[in-house]
Amino acid sequence: KTGNTGLDQSTFREILHDVFGMTDDMLMNRVFYAFDRNKDNYVNVEEWVRGLSVFLRGTFEEKLKLSSF
Repeated sequence: KTGNTGLDQSTFREILHDVFGMTDDMLMNRVFYAFDRNKDNYVNVEEWVRGLSVFLRGTFEEKLKLSSF
């Protein structure tokens, strides 16, 4: 599920569901596309760390900016 390029959308959604309890399909898709900054349909390590940092510890404004793509 994780190749050389990172997490695909399906694997990413599984993590959001299993770890964070997310169940809303639209929200999970938005989070995936927000994390996938280079738009290659994979979340690589750098995108994961940056996105998770904002997702978990960011201000409201940072989270809003992250989800706006």
